Amino acid sequence: MLLGMGIIIIIAAYSFYTAKDALMNRTFEQLTSVRTVKKNQIESFFNDRFRDINLISGSEDIKKLLYIINTLNYSIDKQSNKNERNKINEEYNRYLRLYLNSCGYYNNLLIFNNNGLGLKIKTSEKESNAVSIDSINNFPLDKLVKTVYKHKKTFLQDFSIHKYSNKPSMYIGAAIYSVHKQIIGIVALEISIDAINSIMLENNPHNGLGKTGESYLVGIDHLMRSSSRFHDNSLLKTKVKTLAVENAFKNFSSIGILKDYRNIDVLSAYSKLVISDLNWSIVAEIDLKEATIAVYDLRNNVILISVLLAVILFISSFLISKRITRPIIKLKEATINVSKGEFNDQISIYSNDEIGALTESFNFMVNHLKQQSIELQQERMLRMQSVLDGQEIERQRLSRELHDGLGQLLIALKLRLEGLNFLDRSKLISTIEGIKKLFDSTIDEVKRISYDLMPAVLFEFGLAKAVQNLCEEIENRTKIKINFSFECDSDILNKTQKTYLFRIIQEALNNIAKHANATKTEVSLIHKNNRIYLKIGDNGKGFNLQERMNQKNTNGIYNMRERIILLNGEFEIESELNNGCKITAEIPLG
Repeated sequence: MLLGMGIIIIIAAYSFYTAKDALMNRTFEQLTSVRTVKKNQIESFFNDRFRDINLISGSEDIKKLLYIINTLNYSIDKQSNKNERNKINEEYNRYLRLYLNSCGYYNNLLIFNNNGLGLKIKTSEKESNAVSIDSINNFPLDKLVKTVYKHKKTFLQDFSIHKYSNKPSMYIGAAIYSVHKQIIGIVALEISIDAINSIMLENNPHNGLGKTGESYLVGIDHLMRSSSRFHDNSLLKTKVKTLAVENAFKNFSSIGILKDYRNIDVLSAYSKLVISDLNWSIVAEIDLKEATIAVYDLRNNVILISVLLAVILFISSFLISKRITRPIIKLKEATINVSKGEFNDQISIYSNDEIGALTESFNFMVNHLKQQSIELQQERMLRMQSVLDGQEIERQRLSRELHDGLGQLLIALKLRLEGLNFLDRSKLISTIEGIKKLFDSTIDEVKRISYDLMPAVLFEFGLAKAVQNLCEEIENRTKIKINFSFECDSDILNKTQKTYLFRIIQEALNNIAKHANATKTEVSLIHKNNRIYLKIGDNGKGFNLQERMNQKNTNGIYNMRERIILLNGEFEIESELNNGCKITAEIPLG
């Protein structure tokens, strides 16, 4: 009983900490997902703003508005300048108003000439006619203007508070170029904080951040760049000097349990943003207390369920232990016997439950292993027999070659040389010439036997030349017309592939010469799609493939098939009586 209680405690503790880790990991995954989604949205948002300003700066509408600015010598706010105001509204409403209003991301459109005189247009639908002329010095654009003129690049200026306004403002600007690629002015857009907050600020508890979670942006000065869920007017006012922000600015993207800017323990996921001209980080957080509420509720449930399961387990184990142990012990003993190579044990099935099914599967496995063992033994014996038969046939062939060919030539040489002592001097020269011819024939016979054993031309001049010589030799010997086509680079074949392919072709052609009664044979070797395709066909008398495979003297076919298998290829032979024979093989390169 004490052991059982100990097991219950271990299971409960393990379950609690496992569940706690799982819930914490799930929360971190949610935070990481929120951080990643918000990061991608913010980066995409500013990338779109760069595209907007570059598109607008090169538009003819902006250049026409700049031209109107250059022609003004007085303020258009005066009632007497309705014509100028109408011109500006007409140019603005032609394209820019629809484009900027459809975005909804901007507060003002600013256009300045090189003299610092500028035009300010409200972009909101309600204030589409709010147009005014003002000096560039009355806007917080010093850094933007300086960068655009000096580096001739589009520039995104971080949030700042102007001396004439208490509201933070953010601008993106680009140069306006003449047809001669000269800067003739600057166009800028004031980006609305509401557009950024619409991405970052969410108060919906079902969005994955619960009731205390939030995501926000922080600048390199540790001031917020988006609105806080807990602090009003937090933009450029709320200081966030936390470990998460410090790590983010060190280019660490990670998670952890940290203190937030309210000095509250939170689960935090942080990363640095990749936005041109800005040095911001993004943080997604949720209070640790809220994140772990479910953990401790789960702990109580785990303990209760563990106790109930322990009771049920003890009762069930007591009732079925004897029923289970007996067949398991038999299975264990039978498994040991099988591991020793004894496949004759069959276990009786006493039940129809899982143990019975396991016993039945074990018996099936034993029978299958027994059958496989027999087949492997037969296969091994067949291969050994094939190797030995092949060796014996090759010895017999070589013996006949040496006896009937080379042996007879050497005997003739010996007799001719012995007869030199009995010849007149007048016949000596002609006899020596005959001996020379016998020596030449002997040398040719040695070369022929050597070629049959392993043709040197195979490795000196390649597979194509070796097969061509083989075809010509068989044509001269048998008068069978052999058409050989070779569409392959020998250099792509290794030594083993060359040797095996040559032996397969040699075996097939010798079989055709001996048994097929053919008059025409086709041999092709083609390289295609990183594979080698071999085809050998004849118009001979053919044979019944099934009957031939059941015979004992099929070493030629077996050896060809084995060589293709050793090359990881596929081998197929087709034949019918009076319809010739066709051999196809396919091997991969490499």
